Amino acid sequence: RVWRRYNMAKKVAMKLRREWDIQVSEDAEVLNCTWVSNTLLRPFLFFITYSSTLYQKPQVTDDKCMLKCFKILLKSINLA
Repeated sequence: RVWRRYNMAKKVAMKLRREWDIQVSEDAEVLNCTWVSNTLLRPFLFFITYSSTLYQKPQVTDDKCMLKCFKILLKSINLA
């Protein structure tokens, strides 16, 4: 059971990361607080937390996602 849960969580995290990349690249111009919370931060925190516990160290793709996320966050702060 534990192994099945681990595999499902891994699949969900990978799928969420792919969807997040697409969503962020398409809708990066929409910078209201709801979009930042629901579309940017919540999925980002899930898959970054999961991948860091899985591999015990940040991956290159994690670095790219973090950079993209923080750029959008800073942009949204500057526009507010």
